[in-house]
This record gives sequence, C-alpha cells and structure tokens, in this order.
Amino acid sequence: MRKILPSVSALLAGYLLLVMGHGLVSTLLSLRAVAEGMSTGVIGLIVSGYYAGFVIGTLHGERVIARAGHIRAFAAFAALACISTLALPIFVDAAAWIVMRLLAGYALAGLSMVTESWMNAAASNENRGQVLSLYGLTVYLGIGLGQYLLVLDSVEGFALFSLAAALFAFSLIPVAMTRAVSPGGEDTSRFGFRALWKLSPLGIVGCLASGLIVGGFSGMAPVFGREIGLDNASIATFIAAALLGGFVLQYPLGRLSDHMDRRWVITISGIGIGLSSIAMASLAGSDEWTLAALSFVFGGFAYTLYSLSIAHANDFIATSDLVKASGGLLLAFGIGAAIGPFAASLFMGALASSGLFVYTAVAAGLCTAFALWRMSARPALAAEDREPFVAMPQSTAMAYQLDPRGEPDVEDGPASETDTRPSTAN
Repeated sequence: MRKILPSVSALLAGYLLLVMGHGLVSTLLSLRAVAEGMSTGVIGLIVSGYYAGFVIGTLHGERVIARAGHIRAFAAFAALACISTLALPIFVDAAAWIVMRLLAGYALAGLSMVTESWMNAAASNENRGQVLSLYGLTVYLGIGLGQYLLVLDSVEGFALFSLAAALFAFSLIPVAMTRAVSPGGEDTSRFGFRALWKLSPLGIVGCLASGLIVGGFSGMAPVFGREIGLDNASIATFIAAALLGGFVLQYPLGRLSDHMDRRWVITISGIGIGLSSIAMASLAGSDEWTLAALSFVFGGFAYTLYSLSIAHANDFIATSDLVKASGGLLLAFGIGAAIGPFAASLFMGALASSGLFVYTAVAAGLCTAFALWRMSARPALAAEDREPFVAMPQSTAMAYQLDPRGEPDVEDGPASETDTRPSTAN
C-alpha cells in the first residue's frame, strides 16, 4: 500500500474534494427545493436532470479530453461544475435548476473520467485491484462527508452552495500539481444492449434496477427526511448510513457470490432491499437512529446490487471485452438512475413521504422476480468458471480499466485466445 499511495495520493485527494462537493450539493439542492415549496414531482425532475447529464458526459466527455488534454479538460469541467452550482441560489427556478443540474452531471462525468484514466495510467498490473479499492473508498468517504457539511449553514442561504463550488475548485489543485504520468488514449467503446442481453440478461436488468433504486434514494431521501421532520444533521446521518452499509456489505456479499450461484445472491439482495424498504415505509415516524439502522441495511444491499450484477455479467464475457461490456452495463445503470428520482417522486406524490420506499420495494421486487425467472431458464455456472468478485464504484467506464479481471495473464497469452468461459446467456 505504501508503494501505491505516492503515485495516486494527489489524484485521490482531488477526487475526495470533488465528491464531497457533489455529496453536499446533491442533498442541499433537494432540501432547498423543499424550502422553496416545489412539488416532489418537480424535485424528481431536477434530480433526474443530474443523472441525465452524467449519462451524456460518459458518452461525450472522452472527445473533450482527447481534444484539450487531461489537465485542461479537468479545468474546463471543474469550471462548469462551479458555475452550475453557483447559479443555483441565483436563479431559483425549477427549469433553470434542471438545466444547471444537467450541466453539473455532464461536468462531474468528465471530471471522473479524467481522474480515473489518470489513476489507470499510474497503476500497474500488480496493484490495480488495490488502486480500485482506494478509489471506491474515496467515493464512499467523500459523498458521506459531504452530507455533514449541511450543518454548517442554512439551506436557504448562499453559503453552502458557495462551499460546494469551492470544493470543486479546490479539487483542481492536487490534479494540476500531480507528477503522475499523463494518460494516453483509452478505448471507451462499449457493447450494445443487444449483445449484452445475449450474454447476460440479468446483468443488464440488475444494473438498470440498481440505477432505479440508488438514483431514486439518493435524490429523494433528503425530501423524505425533511417531510418526516428530520433536521439537517439527522438527514446527513440517514444518507451516510446507507453509504456506510454499501461499503461494509460489498465484500461479504461479493465473496458469498463467488461460492454460490450469483443469481441467488442478487435475489437475496433484492429481498433485503424490499424488506428494509417496507420497514422504513412503515416506521417513517421512528427516531433517527432506528431509521439510520434501517438505512444501513437498505444501503448495504442497494449499493451492492450494481457490483453483483457486473460480476454476474462478467462471468459470461471474454476477459478482453470486460471494459467494453462494463461501459454498456454502466449505461444501463445511468438510464435507471436518470429515471429513478422522477419515478420515486411520483410515488411520493401519491403516497406521501413513505412512497419513496414503496417505490424502491417495487423496483427491488421486479428485479428479484427476474432473477428467479433466469434461474429457471438456465443452469447455474460452475464455481470454477466464475470470475472473482470485484467491488465496482458507480462511476464512468474509465474506472473499469482498473479492474484487475481485465488484465490477461502474461504467461497464458492474450485473453482472447485463452478465455474459455461459456458464451451462453444466463
């Protein structure tokens, strides 16, 4: 670990500041929208705008990086993130906020792509897995810490928006001063959904369901917290508990999926999401620590569903194609995340605050039913034919180049010649 940190510490420090700002403004904006009297449907559209922008950024950001170079592209994306954040308290209007969040999502995707490709250049085949783990820890830690910045000032003011913009600006400093080798061009092509569906229907459905659930929760949980009477600190704890659960349960569930049919573990995760959602919908008026405990359980299953779905799909994909396939699966997650907040807001509009968790329970139930159906359609893959589980962050396709599963064994030759995994859909 000591050998790895010097080469990526500046990049991770910059990215930590970046995701702290993102975590702060994401929750802050939802709370400000509630304070401004906006409806849950409108708030859902605003949050969905961010994820839509992120999807566009993952598809287009590479062109900006190729044209401007990594440092200039990072500066441009950071400037766009700052401007779109500072504009929010100036133009207090739903339509303007949707546009600003669309731009912010685009900028954050570009910033993530630059950081991830730079880390990929700094990593070696021997430490790729450790770098990916550090990156995942940074994502969870940054977003979690960003929640607690809410207690520093009122959501009705300008200061917290300025703080988020300042964090975006500060993230420039470590990246601009890093001595890490400037990356070359990366292959960011991706499999189409038709090709992915032939290989792993459950992989696509699991990623889509993960986006629907995580996008809906992360966007509308602040609204849920405010409507049931939680203060800013309690809302921060409620959301941070879900992130902590996701971080803690990733590896136990992932390791379990290495030793049994992954479809059963995906089914267990869906049931866990559904039961914890029903509990939170039923106990919405409970004390904050009861809700935080339930949120921990919910997040443990919800944030792990994505990595499990990626791992299941990768069991049927040639090693040389893992990055391309992961790009398509990430796109499925992004589409789900763009739909999720607005869909959740419709449930909340019809069923009050608890509608958020009725929505997540329904989404988890549909994913669980699909997983059970797939188990009846195909036999389980033998344990020795499964790829080892790797916890993947919900970021851009560049992060998947850090996945050590995509590195062929030099002694075995190119992966495309030696990969013997089955290609039948499962």
